[in-house]
Amino acid sequence: MKERYICRWITRVLVKGKHQPLDIYQPLNDWRKARDIDLRLHYAHDNLKHMIEQNRLSEAREEVDMLKKEQPNDLVVEELRSRLNQPLFDSVLKLFDK
Repeated sequence: MKERYICRWITRVLVKGKHQPLDIYQPLNDWRKARDIDLRLHYAHDNLKHMIEQNRLSEAREEVDMLKKEQPNDLVVEELRSRLNQPLFDSVLKLFDK
């Protein structure tokens, strides 16, 4: 899918029954029809993913704050921002039935 569609990384999740986390992406547009905002979101979220993987959380917070200013109604950015500002940030969401 990522070959045909421009996507943005949303988060990494660990689901019940799996041992390795999965990266979740949101398709934004066909690569041939990509707009400037699609490209901006694609590259910004890719950078966020790498910053989080490298535990560069202060840089990730700055990037997500910039995205929030650009896209104030973006729920994905708001969720990332909320998680990054938690005192015990975990880069992997754990989705299990309790």
